[in-house]
Amino acid sequence: MDKAVVTFAIGKAYQEYALTLAYSFLLFNGKNDIHFYIITDETILIPQKLSEKIHFVKLNSLLKNKEVLLNKIFVLDYIEAEKILLVDADSFVFGDLLPLFYKYRNNDILIWGEKISNKDGWRGNLQHILESNSLDFIYRINGGLYYFKKSVLSNLFFNVCKDLINDYDNLGLPTVYNDLKDDEIIFSLACSKMNIEIINYDSRIKAETMYYARRSINLFIGKCKLYYNNYERTTSNQLLQRKAFPVIVCFDRSSVGDFDYKLNSIFLRQYINRNLLIKITIILITSTLLNTYYIVKNFRKSISNIKHTYLF
Repeated sequence: MDKAVVTFAIGKAYQEYALTLAYSFLLFNGKNDIHFYIITDETILIPQKLSEKIHFVKLNSLLKNKEVLLNKIFVLDYIEAEKILLVDADSFVFGDLLPLFYKYRNNDILIWGEKISNKDGWRGNLQHILESNSLDFIYRINGGLYYFKKSVLSNLFFNVCKDLINDYDNLGLPTVYNDLKDDEIIFSLACSKMNIEIINYDSRIKAETMYYARRSINLFIGKCKLYYNNYERTTSNQLLQRKAFPVIVCFDRSSVGDFDYKLNSIFLRQYINRNLLIKITIILITSTLLNTYYIVKNFRKSISNIKHTYLF
Protein backbone atom coordinates (compact mmCIF):
# COMPACT_ATOMS: atom_id res chain seq x y z
CA MET A 1 0.00 0.00 0.00
CA ASP A 2 1.57 3.24 -1.17
CA LYS A 3 -0.78 6.18 -0.52
CA ALA A 4 -3.35 6.85 2.19
CA VAL A 5 -5.54 9.67 3.45
CA VAL A 6 -5.92 9.38 7.21
CA THR A 7 -8.07 11.07 9.80
CA PHE A 8 -8.71 10.60 13.50
CA ALA A 9 -12.21 10.23 14.92
CA ILE A 10 -12.46 10.14 18.70
CA GLY A 11 -15.93 10.67 20.09
CA LYS A 12 -19.32 10.61 18.38
CA ALA A 13 -19.16 14.06 16.79
CA TYR A 14 -15.79 13.46 15.16
CA GLN A 15 -16.86 10.03 13.94
CA GLU A 16 -19.64 11.77 12.01
CA TYR A 17 -17.23 14.40 10.68
CA ALA A 18 -14.80 11.66 9.61
CA LEU A 19 -17.48 9.78 7.69
CA THR A 20 -18.46 12.96 5.88
CA LEU A 21 -14.81 13.56 4.99
CA ALA A 22 -14.55 9.97 3.76
CA TYR A 23 -17.61 10.34 1.55
CA SER A 24 -16.28 13.57 0.07
CA PHE A 25 -13.00 11.78 -0.62
CA LEU A 26 -14.87 9.00 -2.45
CA LEU A 27 -16.78 11.56 -4.50
CA PHE A 28 -13.58 12.67 -6.23
CA ASN A 29 -11.17 9.80 -5.55
CA GLY A 30 -13.30 6.66 -5.57
CA LYS A 31 -11.40 5.16 -8.51
CA ASN A 32 -7.93 6.20 -7.39
CA ASP A 33 -5.38 3.89 -5.76
CA ILE A 34 -5.48 5.95 -2.56
CA HIS A 35 -6.75 4.27 0.59
CA PHE A 36 -8.83 6.12 3.17
CA TYR A 37 -8.40 5.33 6.87
CA ILE A 38 -10.34 6.42 9.92
CA ILE A 39 -8.46 5.84 13.18
CA THR A 40 -11.04 5.63 15.93
CA ASP A 41 -11.76 4.35 19.41
CA GLU A 42 -15.19 2.89 18.59
CA THR A 43 -16.82 0.75 15.92
CA ILE A 44 -18.33 2.78 13.08
CA LEU A 45 -20.98 1.24 10.85
CA ILE A 46 -21.11 2.04 7.14
CA PRO A 47 -22.91 0.48 4.14
CA GLN A 48 -21.34 -2.79 3.06
CA LYS A 49 -20.68 -1.54 -0.47
CA LEU A 50 -18.37 1.15 0.91
CA SER A 51 -16.46 -1.06 3.35
CA GLU A 52 -13.84 -1.94 0.73
CA LYS A 53 -13.00 1.74 0.22
CA ILE A 54 -13.16 3.12 3.76
CA HIS A 55 -10.94 1.34 6.27
CA PHE A 56 -11.06 1.58 10.04
CA VAL A 57 -8.31 1.19 12.59
CA LYS A 58 -9.93 0.74 15.99
CA LEU A 59 -7.57 1.29 18.90
CA ASN A 60 -8.24 1.30 22.61
CA SER A 61 -4.88 2.96 23.24
CA LEU A 62 -5.72 6.31 21.63
CA LEU A 63 -5.06 9.39 23.72
CA LYS A 64 -8.17 11.17 24.96
CA ASN A 65 -9.32 14.18 26.92
CA LYS A 66 -6.56 16.80 27.20
CA GLU A 67 -4.16 14.76 25.05
CA VAL A 68 -6.54 13.93 22.21
CA LEU A 69 -4.82 16.18 19.65
CA LEU A 70 -1.48 14.45 20.23
CA ASN A 71 -2.69 11.25 18.53
CA LYS A 72 -1.50 12.72 15.22
CA ILE A 73 2.08 12.31 16.38
CA PHE A 74 1.66 8.52 16.36
CA VAL A 75 0.07 8.24 12.91
CA LEU A 76 3.03 6.40 11.35
CA ASP A 77 2.70 3.73 14.04
CA TYR A 78 -0.91 3.02 13.08
CA ILE A 79 -0.89 3.02 9.26
CA GLU A 80 1.25 0.86 6.95
CA ALA A 81 1.10 3.18 3.94
CA GLU A 82 4.36 4.72 2.77
CA LYS A 83 2.84 8.15 2.05
CA ILE A 84 0.21 9.61 4.36
CA LEU A 85 -1.93 12.70 3.98
CA LEU A 86 -3.24 13.47 7.46
CA VAL A 87 -6.44 15.54 7.35
CA ASP A 88 -8.64 16.89 10.14
CA ALA A 89 -11.99 15.11 10.30
CA ASP A 90 -14.01 18.32 9.96
CA SER A 91 -12.92 18.87 6.36
CA PHE A 92 -14.15 18.28 2.81
CA VAL A 93 -12.17 17.01 -0.18
CA PHE A 94 -12.94 18.83 -3.42
CA GLY A 95 -10.79 17.14 -6.01
CA ASP A 96 -8.40 14.46 -7.16
CA LEU A 97 -5.60 14.03 -4.59
CA LEU A 98 -3.24 12.08 -6.84
CA PRO A 99 -1.56 15.28 -8.14
CA LEU A 100 -0.85 16.30 -4.54
CA PHE A 101 0.85 12.98 -3.79
CA TYR A 102 2.79 13.25 -7.05
CA LYS A 103 3.89 16.84 -6.49
CA TYR A 104 5.40 16.02 -3.08
CA ARG A 105 6.58 12.50 -3.88
CA ASN A 106 10.18 13.37 -3.00
CA ASN A 107 9.35 15.03 0.33
CA ASP A 108 9.50 13.19 3.64
CA ILE A 109 7.72 15.81 5.76
CA LEU A 110 5.38 18.57 4.63
CA ILE A 111 3.93 21.08 7.04
CA TRP A 112 2.41 24.31 5.83
CA GLY A 113 3.00 27.56 7.70
CA GLU A 114 5.41 30.44 8.19
CA LYS A 115 8.47 31.33 10.25
CA ILE A 116 7.81 33.77 13.09
CA SER A 117 9.53 35.22 16.11
CA ASN A 118 8.03 35.28 19.58
CA LYS A 119 6.84 38.85 19.10
CA ASP A 120 4.30 37.69 16.53
CA GLY A 121 2.19 36.33 19.37
CA TRP A 122 1.23 32.87 18.12
CA ARG A 123 0.30 30.68 21.09
CA GLY A 124 1.04 33.49 23.54
CA ASN A 125 4.45 34.37 24.93
CA LEU A 126 6.89 31.70 23.79
CA GLN A 127 10.11 33.43 24.73
CA HIS A 128 10.92 30.99 27.53
CA ILE A 129 10.41 28.06 25.14
CA LEU A 130 12.69 29.58 22.51
CA GLU A 131 15.38 30.28 25.10
CA SER A 132 15.22 26.86 26.75
CA ASN A 133 15.55 25.17 23.36
CA SER A 134 18.21 27.62 22.04
CA LEU A 135 15.93 28.68 19.19
CA ASP A 136 15.67 32.07 17.50
CA PHE A 137 12.35 31.42 15.80
CA ILE A 138 9.41 29.09 15.64
CA TYR A 139 6.91 28.16 12.95
CA ARG A 140 3.28 29.22 13.00
CA ILE A 141 1.37 26.31 11.51
CA ASN A 142 -2.16 25.05 11.22
CA GLY A 143 -2.64 21.35 11.80
CA GLY A 144 -5.58 20.75 9.47
CA LEU A 145 -3.32 19.08 6.93
CA TYR A 146 0.05 17.28 7.09
CA TYR A 147 1.96 15.07 4.67
CA PHE A 148 4.43 12.41 5.81
CA LYS A 149 6.43 9.74 4.00
CA LYS A 150 7.95 6.90 5.96
CA SER A 151 11.72 7.38 5.99
CA VAL A 152 14.70 7.70 8.29
CA LEU A 153 14.09 11.46 8.53
CA SER A 154 10.40 11.16 9.37
CA ASN A 155 11.17 8.51 12.00
CA LEU A 156 13.68 10.84 13.62
CA PHE A 157 11.18 13.69 13.42
CA PHE A 158 8.47 11.73 15.21
CA ASN A 159 10.91 10.56 17.85
CA VAL A 160 11.69 14.21 18.61
CA CYS A 161 7.94 14.90 18.75
CA LYS A 162 7.42 12.05 21.21
CA ASP A 163 10.22 13.37 23.42
CA LEU A 164 8.52 16.76 23.42
CA ILE A 165 5.26 15.12 24.49
CA ASN A 166 7.03 13.58 27.46
CA ASP A 167 8.42 17.01 28.41
CA TYR A 168 5.24 18.94 27.57
CA ASP A 169 4.50 20.14 31.09
CA ASN A 170 8.14 20.66 32.08
CA LEU A 171 8.69 22.85 29.01
CA GLY A 172 5.62 24.90 29.84
CA LEU A 173 4.13 24.41 26.39
CA PRO A 174 0.83 26.21 25.80
CA THR A 175 -2.56 24.54 25.50
CA VAL A 176 -5.47 25.34 23.19
CA TYR A 177 -9.26 25.32 23.29
CA ASN A 178 -10.36 23.74 26.57
CA ASP A 179 -6.85 23.20 27.91
CA LEU A 180 -5.92 20.64 25.23
CA LYS A 181 -2.28 19.81 24.63
CA ASP A 182 -1.37 21.06 21.18
CA ASP A 183 -0.01 18.98 18.28
CA GLU A 184 0.82 22.15 16.34
CA ILE A 185 3.30 23.48 18.90
CA ILE A 186 4.92 20.02 19.05
CA PHE A 187 5.35 19.83 15.27
CA SER A 188 6.50 23.44 15.17
CA LEU A 189 9.21 22.91 17.79
CA ALA A 190 10.36 19.66 16.18
CA CYS A 191 10.75 21.40 12.81
CA SER A 192 12.71 24.23 14.42
CA LYS A 193 14.97 21.89 16.40
CA MET A 194 15.71 19.72 13.35
CA ASN A 195 15.98 22.61 10.85
CA ILE A 196 13.15 21.15 8.79
CA GLU A 197 11.76 23.88 6.57
CA ILE A 198 8.04 24.14 6.22
CA ILE A 199 6.40 25.51 3.10
CA ASN A 200 4.26 28.59 2.67
CA TYR A 201 0.50 28.38 2.89
CA ASP A 202 -1.00 27.45 -0.46
CA SER A 203 -4.72 28.12 -0.79
CA ARG A 204 -4.87 25.92 -3.90
CA ILE A 205 -4.17 22.94 -1.65
CA LYS A 206 -5.89 23.82 1.61
CA ALA A 207 -7.88 26.73 3.00
CA GLU A 208 -9.71 27.29 6.26
CA THR A 209 -13.19 28.70 6.69
CA MET A 210 -12.09 30.63 9.79
CA TYR A 211 -9.85 32.94 7.75
CA TYR A 212 -12.44 34.07 5.19
CA ALA A 213 -15.47 36.30 5.58
CA ARG A 214 -17.41 34.68 2.74
CA ARG A 215 -17.67 31.33 1.07
CA SER A 216 -19.57 29.23 -1.47
CA ILE A 217 -19.29 25.47 -0.95
CA ASN A 218 -21.20 22.83 -2.90
CA LEU A 219 -19.73 19.32 -3.03
CA PHE A 220 -22.16 18.12 -5.68
CA ILE A 221 -20.98 20.53 -8.36
CA GLY A 222 -17.39 20.55 -7.12
CA LYS A 223 -17.48 24.21 -6.08
CA CYS A 224 -15.38 25.51 -3.21
CA LYS A 225 -14.66 29.21 -3.10
CA LEU A 226 -13.54 31.06 0.02
CA TYR A 227 -13.15 34.82 -0.28
CA TYR A 228 -13.64 38.29 1.09
CA ASN A 229 -14.38 41.53 -0.77
CA ASN A 230 -12.35 44.72 -1.08
CA TYR A 231 -13.90 46.21 2.05
CA GLU A 232 -13.03 43.31 4.29
CA ARG A 233 -9.76 42.24 5.80
CA THR A 234 -8.63 39.09 7.48
CA THR A 235 -7.29 39.19 11.00
CA SER A 236 -4.65 36.60 10.10
CA ASN A 237 -1.55 37.09 8.00
CA GLN A 238 -1.82 33.42 7.10
CA LEU A 239 -4.19 34.49 4.34
CA LEU A 240 -2.24 35.06 1.14
CA GLN A 241 -4.98 35.39 -1.46
CA ARG A 242 -8.26 37.28 -1.47
CA LYS A 243 -9.88 34.25 -3.12
CA ALA A 244 -9.14 30.59 -2.46
CA PHE A 245 -10.20 27.52 -4.47
CA PRO A 246 -8.69 24.69 -2.39
CA VAL A 247 -8.76 20.96 -3.01
CA ILE A 248 -9.23 20.53 0.76
CA VAL A 249 -11.32 22.90 2.85
CA CYS A 250 -11.00 22.73 6.64
CA PHE A 251 -13.89 23.85 8.78
CA ASP A 252 -13.52 24.85 12.41
CA ARG A 253 -15.43 24.11 15.59
CA SER A 254 -17.87 26.90 14.80
CA SER A 255 -18.46 26.47 11.07
CA VAL A 256 -19.31 22.76 11.30
CA GLY A 257 -22.56 23.97 12.84
CA ASP A 258 -23.42 26.18 9.85
CA PHE A 259 -26.16 25.39 7.37
CA ASP A 260 -23.86 24.79 4.41
CA TYR A 261 -21.70 22.21 6.21
CA LYS A 262 -24.76 20.37 7.49
CA LEU A 263 -26.59 20.39 4.14
CA ASN A 264 -23.59 19.12 2.20
CA SER A 265 -23.03 16.43 4.83
CA ILE A 266 -26.61 15.18 4.91
CA PHE A 267 -27.08 14.90 1.15
CA LEU A 268 -23.57 13.55 0.53
CA ARG A 269 -24.47 10.25 2.16
CA GLN A 270 -27.53 9.95 -0.06
CA TYR A 271 -25.53 10.79 -3.18
CA ILE A 272 -22.75 8.21 -3.21
CA ASN A 273 -23.49 5.12 -5.37
CA ARG A 274 -26.99 6.30 -6.33
CA ASN A 275 -28.50 6.29 -9.82
CA LEU A 276 -28.31 9.28 -12.14
CA LEU A 277 -31.86 10.50 -11.48
CA ILE A 278 -31.33 10.67 -7.73
CA LYS A 279 -28.00 12.43 -8.23
CA ILE A 280 -29.55 15.07 -10.49
CA THR A 281 -32.34 15.62 -7.97
CA ILE A 282 -29.84 16.07 -5.14
CA ILE A 283 -27.79 18.51 -7.22
CA LEU A 284 -30.88 20.61 -7.97
CA ILE A 285 -32.10 20.64 -4.37
CA THR A 286 -28.73 21.39 -2.77
CA SER A 287 -27.77 24.02 -5.34
CA THR A 288 -31.06 25.88 -4.82
CA LEU A 289 -30.85 25.78 -1.04
CA LEU A 290 -27.17 26.70 -0.87
CA ASN A 291 -27.47 29.52 -3.40
CA THR A 292 -30.37 30.98 -1.44
CA TYR A 293 -28.43 30.66 1.81
CA TYR A 294 -25.37 32.44 0.42
CA ILE A 295 -27.44 35.20 -1.24
CA VAL A 296 -29.17 35.96 2.05
CA LYS A 297 -25.89 35.87 3.98
CA ASN A 298 -24.15 38.15 1.51
CA PHE A 299 -27.09 40.57 1.41
CA ARG A 300 -27.12 40.83 5.20
CA LYS A 301 -23.41 41.44 5.14
CA SER A 302 -23.64 44.12 2.47
CA ILE A 303 -26.28 46.18 4.26
CA SER A 304 -24.71 45.88 7.68
CA ASN A 305 -22.10 48.56 6.91
CA ILE A 306 -19.78 46.82 9.35
CA LYS A 307 -16.34 46.32 7.88
CA HIS A 308 -13.72 43.81 9.00
CA THR A 309 -16.26 41.39 10.50
CA TYR A 310 -16.92 37.82 9.50
CA LEU A 311 -19.99 36.83 7.56
CA PHE A 312 -20.40 33.40 9.17
